[in-house]
Amino acid sequence: MRAFRLAIQCTFACIALSRVFLAEKHVVEITEGDLFLADSTRLHYYVTDARRDTILVPLGIILVPELAALSETHTVLAYDPRGRGRSSAIAPADLRRRAFKSDVADLDTIAKHFKIRRATILGWSFYSLVAARYAIEHPTQTRRLILASPLAPRSTPWSDSMRVRYDARLDSAARRALDSIRVRATDSASTVEYCRANNAFHVPANMAGRGLVVAPKVEPCNWPNEWPNKVAQSTGRSAADLGVYDWRGTLAALRIPILVIHGDEDAAPIAGTLEWKSAPNAKVVRIPEAAHWTFLEAPDAFRSAVEWFIGTH
Repeated sequence: MRAFRLAIQCTFACIALSRVFLAEKHVVEITEGDLFLADSTRLHYYVTDARRDTILVPLGIILVPELAALSETHTVLAYDPRGRGRSSAIAPADLRRRAFKSDVADLDTIAKHFKIRRATILGWSFYSLVAARYAIEHPTQTRRLILASPLAPRSTPWSDSMRVRYDARLDSAARRALDSIRVRATDSASTVEYCRANNAFHVPANMAGRGLVVAPKVEPCNWPNEWPNKVAQSTGRSAADLGVYDWRGTLAALRIPILVIHGDEDAAPIAGTLEWKSAPNAKVVRIPEAAHWTFLEAPDAFRSAVEWFIGTH
């Protein structure tokens, strides 16, 4: 699969709960709620304690726990994209209409609902493209852009190159064992088992020193939207809708400050990542001994890069 303004009106929002999240020495109080859109999509959001500024983050189900340290000095406003985490699932009838522009529009909806006039946006992995596209389409509403382990700003040749490098890290015997688990995944319990086995197979290939894996703080397989088939229906179809793209020319006119964080052992080639410097105010920070999960593998270096960037831009 290739790596990758529909106007949606909010009808109402419902604050669901407030809870305390413990992450190592960081104690973070999180208010969670749901935002209901005119097309019946429900977006789940997470807001940490009020601080001096706000970082807007797609894919909160994964990133909110990992960004706990940042919430000591910034409000982290995160949400789960449609079809991911605790947001509503994508109905089978809507799969054909699943569009990348909907992800961009949803980010805009969250920003407007919370009255963020100029957002600092942090996007990781595929959602770095969503964050970047939002900044391209809404430059006056974007204060800063942080791209963590981003895909390249053009699909060709970097999507294929990344896939080849990634596939070379996968163990064929383990893949066959995973396939046998997938065949048996016929109910919820066995699907959770397959999800966990799938993550145990793929996550190490996305980390440096693949014999030592740093586990995420939240078990994503507890949420059906994070099961492999559901991720394929949400993020996968959004990526397929994006198709072939090349944003280098557009980036040349984007004047906002951009921080690109790249793990030196990421399967994404550094040559592709460096093309984000087509934007005149983009800076690339490389983190050694880290791959795609930089915020997990090198949390201190990741936080230092983000704090330096926000403090100086």
